[in-house]
Amino acid sequence: VVDGDCPNSYIIERVWSAGICGETISDIQIFSFVDDSPPTIISPIDGSHVCETDPAMTLFPAAQDNCQLTVLLNFELDETVICEGIIKRDYIITASDSCGNTSVENRTVYIHDIAPPTFLSVPTNQTISCTESVNLESATYDCSIGMTYTEGSNVSFPNCSGSLVQTQTYSLTDMCASTTNASRVITVVDEIPPILYAPEDFVVSCPEVPVLEPATAFDECSNEIITVIEVVDTVISNCGLFTLVRTFSATDDCGNTSTAVQTITVTDTTPPVFSFIPSDLSFDCADEIPSDEELGIAIAYDECSDVIITVSEVITSVVCPLTYLRERVFTAVDSCGNTVSATQTITVTDNTPPQIVVSPDTVYAECGDNLVNNLPEIIDDCSEFTVLTSVSYLPEGTCPGQAISTFTYTVTDACGNVNSATKSVVITDNSPPTFLSIPPDTVLSCESDIPLDLPTHSDVCSSSTLTETQSEVLGECLGERIVTRTFTITDLCGNSEIAEQTVSFVDSTSPVLTIPEDYTAECSDAHPMDDASATDNCGEVTIDV
Repeated sequence: VVDGDCPNSYIIERVWSAGICGETISDIQIFSFVDDSPPTIISPIDGSHVCETDPAMTLFPAAQDNCQLTVLLNFELDETVICEGIIKRDYIITASDSCGNTSVENRTVYIHDIAPPTFLSVPTNQTISCTESVNLESATYDCSIGMTYTEGSNVSFPNCSGSLVQTQTYSLTDMCASTTNASRVITVVDEIPPILYAPEDFVVSCPEVPVLEPATAFDECSNEIITVIEVVDTVISNCGLFTLVRTFSATDDCGNTSTAVQTITVTDTTPPVFSFIPSDLSFDCADEIPSDEELGIAIAYDECSDVIITVSEVITSVVCPLTYLRERVFTAVDSCGNTVSATQTITVTDNTPPQIVVSPDTVYAECGDNLVNNLPEIIDDCSEFTVLTSVSYLPEGTCPGQAISTFTYTVTDACGNVNSATKSVVITDNSPPTFLSIPPDTVLSCESDIPLDLPTHSDVCSSSTLTETQSEVLGECLGERIVTRTFTITDLCGNSEIAEQTVSFVDSTSPVLTIPEDYTAECSDAHPMDDASATDNCGEVTIDV
């Protein structure tokens, strides 16, 4: 053992030896013991609360060391009275061992005296309504350091379930086990009637059956459901309906009562319903209009009361004769004055146009004749009418003289109904053209030419053409003849007319004889015998000597 620097420090050396077969080996084990831990301050416990009668070790500083029994202890003390009966001690403690290890700590301890603690204030007694909240207030005291404060409560129901008495208790104990007690009383009074939930007023229309919803009640003070008592009164209205008056009441255990009234009004706002309405009708002005009995009457019903049906009518004239609009208005009224109306409309119209009777026979007329417009038979049952006639001309056939003239009759009555019909006239051209002038028969000398003058002609329906043929008959003597000029005029439809002109060629002129002139000759001379010559305007001449 080798001493160290201080009593708590030293070294231990252990020598180990071993011999084998006369040979020895050794080694050293060294243990070094040092004191480098400072002392531990064990009291007072920092922040502890102690009673003035507690052992001193709880009140004053103390320390211990792990290596030596005695410790050098020094401390500084500061005392403060923080509240009545409590002293605060603040220590600065220095603890040192023989090896110079030192601990320095601050410690605080609260020392309580043995007198009982006191309350600064205790809540006063209170009386409140059951609808108010119970406010549990705490007591106050001077110093809370080291004190144990507790509260308690006790509830009783001396009168009824909605009222109560609540006693609140307070206890304050210090560290010396001294206790002070206090209390206060809160009285809860039930003067509030129950909450009554009654059904809302409503109106129901007949024949609907009203549904009677129940009322409910709840008491806020007792937190209980309250039984509801109901009384029903029925009030009859002036049209056979009624009003239900339901009176509800609810009473709690403390005798507080609530009432409510529900009014259910049964009304009839629904008009009657027609089960049959005569159908609308339309007639022509020429028809026979049914009587009111034949037209019928509407039928209505009501689920709540009887129905009375009245009939009125409105007749509106239309712009043309014998036509009108008749409205039969059926009004159904129930006992409560609800009405509904329906209308039957009877319409009398003139939609039939006038009737035009045209003969089916075909009418013929010769081209150029005046066409006679004979109106057909016209019939209208309801009003007067006007007739408009128009004529159209349509050529037809192979020639211009043939055509169809169409008479269109448009008849309009007073209501604007229009009908039309046509009548066709077939125009024919069977008449031949007409000679306006024909060259007269004539007698001409045989040497004359055939005359060229032509007849004039016309056609009332179309144009005409002229053709000429000639025939000849010889006379008894040469140069005389009769020429017949045949004139044919033909229109475009092939109708023709013939005329003739006779031209007679006669020989009334003697031949012209030319003889040789007289002459004187000697007997010895030759005597020429010249021929005489003759000419004739019509033919050859024979000269006799």
